[in-house]
Amino acid sequence: MGLAPAEDLQRSEAPKGAPEDRFALRPLLEPSTVLEPRGRLGRLEERSGWAQLTVIDRRGEDTGRTGLFSSQLIEMIRETARSGERVVCVLNRTGRARLLACRSCGTLAECEQCSAAVFQDDSGQLVCNRCSHTRPAICLDCGSMALSNLRSGVTRAREELEALALEPVVAMTAASSPSPADQVAGSAAEQGARIFIGTQAVIHRVQDAALVAFLDFDQELLAPRYRASEEALRLLMLASRQVGGREGGGRGGGREGGGRVGGREGGGRVVVQTRRPDHEAIEAALRAEPLLVSIAEASRRELLGFPPAANIAVVGYEAAAEFIRRLGDPEGVEVQAGEDGQWLLRSRVPGRLQDVLSEVARPAGRLRLQVDPARLRR
Repeated sequence: MGLAPAEDLQRSEAPKGAPEDRFALRPLLEPSTVLEPRGRLGRLEERSGWAQLTVIDRRGEDTGRTGLFSSQLIEMIRETARSGERVVCVLNRTGRARLLACRSCGTLAECEQCSAAVFQDDSGQLVCNRCSHTRPAICLDCGSMALSNLRSGVTRAREELEALALEPVVAMTAASSPSPADQVAGSAAEQGARIFIGTQAVIHRVQDAALVAFLDFDQELLAPRYRASEEALRLLMLASRQVGGREGGGRGGGREGGGRVGGREGGGRVVVQTRRPDHEAIEAALRAEPLLVSIAEASRRELLGFPPAANIAVVGYEAAAEFIRRLGDPEGVEVQAGEDGQWLLRSRVPGRLQDVLSEVARPAGRLRLQVDPARLRR
């Protein structure tokens, strides 16, 4: 059985006509970096390619009243649109996406072990989608037991933004993506629009934006994917490429606003709304130092046993149980059963997992086997 690592979702090409790269959009962690001394971790030197970044801290806000859009962001959107330039708002929430936040202090509910988002199961416990760790439904900051769901899709967000911005807003998602020939704007209405909202596909489809705003960046930072921090930083890289980086380098943007939004002096601006302003991915973008994410991720993946510190494989579908039975209990390989009919295999011995899997006869029936997948379907 031929076994190859799952396709690396980080290595996607930019759309035709997109602004030229000022830095590499590649995975920050490779086996040669995470297992070597920190001083040899790869660095991205092209700091001038990073856009000015504004971080809006929403921990002290009553989001039940303000919704997705802080007053500061609305003012920035209005100012940019009035200047005749384009605004792109990104909301990657899908129908199942959800976050829990404390009603008392606004702190997001996270996993104590790996910092991913958690959900509340039928028993009332908080469960991590990334590492399966469980804990009581209590806010770790203030001790409150009152948690609320944060959830809103693109369609509803477009309606809210249109009312707040006082002008038409065009919604775009991956499902509505046009052909490459129509990538910039398909209709006359889109060509004349100044404000766009959608999933991250909108970053590729709308060119020459002066402002790119991530409405709920915590959805990226706390995603159950083990590459969440890396992928969150990659989104900020893509947004920087869209608006144009600051010329002449510098140490980054700022928190709580500031700087020019409209106009093209020194490039455009990227805005993130978050309840985790101290997250390493945000700090890395503020300082134009992707190394910060590499260092944090190296330690985290070593602790949790994720690539490249270990090899993993996901086994699923109808024939999975028989495959696991034939696999047995090989030395150096950990087998973990999931509640969704999937199995997670892990080995910290280089090459051991691939060798073991190649010796298992494939059973009849549908079988999904992914080695070192970029994302875990848990």
